[in-house]
Amino acid sequence: MFFNSHLKRGAAMNKKHIYFILITAFFTLNAHAKLVQILHTNDTHSFMDNTTHSNELGGAARLKSLMDFYKNKMLDEGVKTLVMDAGDFAEGNLFYMADLGRKAFELHNEMGYDVGALGNHDYLMGGRELDNILGEMDLKFPLVAANLVIDSNYKNLQNKIKPYQEFDVDGIKIAV
Repeated sequence: MFFNSHLKRGAAMNKKHIYFILITAFFTLNAHAKLVQILHTNDTHSFMDNTTHSNELGGAARLKSLMDFYKNKMLDEGVKTLVMDAGDFAEGNLFYMADLGRKAFELHNEMGYDVGALGNHDYLMGGRELDNILGEMDLKFPLVAANLVIDSNYKNLQNKIKPYQEFDVDGIKIAV
């Protein structure tokens, strides 16, 4: 009796699994894939100039030209591109020391990023100074940082840092 009741339950579960697979297959028959190119940088640490030991490494101008090249190449093939930075772009070099990262934020504005994440090194100047910097800037890209609680005293941080950003690429939603 025990063995027989388990067989009946197993058969019912198998039917449920089959129905689930059939329903899933029905809905995915109408699904279609879209190719999206993602150009990604991170940890550039305000290295805006090329390195002294190799002219092929580093530098914002070289990075911008490569970003434009790959973006245009895929656009010619009908593929959209999202350009993202995962953070740690402001601190780490003499350029940061000169103005606490303002030039790095300005440069990111000109690079053509679609979204940038705030990394742990991007606010080493402190919350008050970062609030001032973001108040001075007209950011051309959304700045995201998840799991961040911003004190009400920092109005610019509250207004310019979002927990996520959604993009619509040919009808496909992508969240960062």
